[in-house]
Amino acid sequence: MPRRFDFLDSLRGIAALAVVLFHQSDRLGLPGIPVGSYLAVDFFFILSGFVLTGAYDERLRQGQLGAKEFLVRRIIRLYPLFFAGMVFGFAVKFAKVFVEPGVDVWTIIDSFLLNLLLVPTPGVDGDPNLFPANGVAWSLFYEFIANAVFVVVAPRLSTRLLAGLVALGALNLVACSLWYGGLDVGANGGELWGGSSRTAFGFCTGVLLWRIRGQLSHPGALGLAGVLSAVLVLTFVLPEPGQTRSWDALIVILVYPPLILAGAQVALRGRLHALCLWLGALSFPLYILHLPLCRLVARLGSRLDVGAQGLGVVAMISAGTVASVLLARFAVPVDARMRVAITRWYQKIAARRAVNR
Repeated sequence: MPRRFDFLDSLRGIAALAVVLFHQSDRLGLPGIPVGSYLAVDFFFILSGFVLTGAYDERLRQGQLGAKEFLVRRIIRLYPLFFAGMVFGFAVKFAKVFVEPGVDVWTIIDSFLLNLLLVPTPGVDGDPNLFPANGVAWSLFYEFIANAVFVVVAPRLSTRLLAGLVALGALNLVACSLWYGGLDVGANGGELWGGSSRTAFGFCTGVLLWRIRGQLSHPGALGLAGVLSAVLVLTFVLPEPGQTRSWDALIVILVYPPLILAGAQVALRGRLHALCLWLGALSFPLYILHLPLCRLVARLGSRLDVGAQGLGVVAMISAGTVASVLLARFAVPVDARMRVAITRWYQKIAARRAVNR
């Protein structure tokens, strides 16, 4: 059983909360705070590469786990909540049909069905997002691609070659950040370079970090992780002077990797341990559901003439509550049942192959 990194789980939860706060900052009367919370996605990509490598890399290299089984496991882990977020987002978006004239119903439906198949549809109903029903789903789209590439390429890559790819990815990320004026890119059509650059660097870096983690052990990891946790929050809230955030790439390259290495060495106990695990488990449903929930609350609030700040508070509480319920009643049970079913399926296949031999 792979080790669970409870401290990193808590950081993933904090990053997800930062994204929610960003999308509600105007309603909460905190415009632009946290201005850099979109960098949470880069943190997610690095952490994903790190954790997946720890869980699967050795088994993939030794042939104990096939590419097909790995991809099935990842689909079971990611797709149910992706599906739930898309359905909820579609329902909120479809409601426009009844309140706004001129909305093309069939275009919205076609877009939704394609999105369920992980096919982006930017530009639908004037929305530039790759996934108009739920804008944050773009990162899941790139995550699926990264997982597919990982299972084919990572077991064949030496650590030295991987380090070279990470170095090239870092240079590309800097160029991308300078070109776009920051790394708040990837969600919209026409931002393929931005989205793929963030994904490639983040995921490859996470893989590399796992492979070299033993060589960079730090005896003061707890204190270092505490400091870097504060830095993580600061990267979300501190604006850069001027109109752009061209330093985004430096934050992703220089801050997040050591943060993850240090955090991986921290072991917590008792209630703090349980809190960290809960934050980590909540992060995905909260991230994938909060945007359509916030849109729904905003529309209901405008009908009821509720103040903007009150709407922001209600939206955040609603997002957290629904995500918690979905996690307890849907995500965890479905994940557990599907894992058991897949394990039994592969055991039967293995038994048949053994008999045929």
